[in-house]
Amino acid sequence: MKYVDLLLINPPFHMRNGGGNFFPLGLGYIISSVETHNYTWASVDCTKIITTFFSDSLKILTEKLRIELAAYLPQIIGIGPCITSQLRALKIIVQCCSESFPNIPIVAGGPLASIDGQEWVFFEELGIQYIIKGDAEEAIPDAINAIKNLTILAIVNLSQHLDTSIII
Repeated sequence: MKYVDLLLINPPFHMRNGGGNFFPLGLGYIISSVETHNYTWASVDCTKIITTFFSDSLKILTEKLRIELAAYLPQIIGIGPCITSQLRALKIIVQCCSESFPNIPIVAGGPLASIDGQEWVFFEELGIQYIIKGDAEEAIPDAINAIKNLTILAIVNLSQHLDTSIII
């Protein structure tokens, strides 16, 4: 299992005839920023798992994504870029992430998250706890930093309640 500060998940995109596949530039910007802040990252590119949203393909996505996720232990999960046509796949991604990492924050972003009034899609329909509107190059490292500091605070707080006479 590989420990990473950020696990990015690139949702699948329904390929049209003659269409191509490329890693989103926005995720590249996020990765660059995460590296600049000396955090670790990994990505799962779901466009390499399926290229259509037919029921059989979505079943394959569920199976293969669970296997991919089992290789990581992230501090935070980022899903995006999210667009409307991906909703069925996004539900699967969120469900797999929530089952694999029940206590890990999930954040989503992209064009759909940036549209005012569409927050309900993420919070109510998909069950995602956090969204980022606009560019995430600063928000993601800030989120990682906050999570790491909360962990440190929790350890310090716990140590204050230990009976030192029984520590060996």
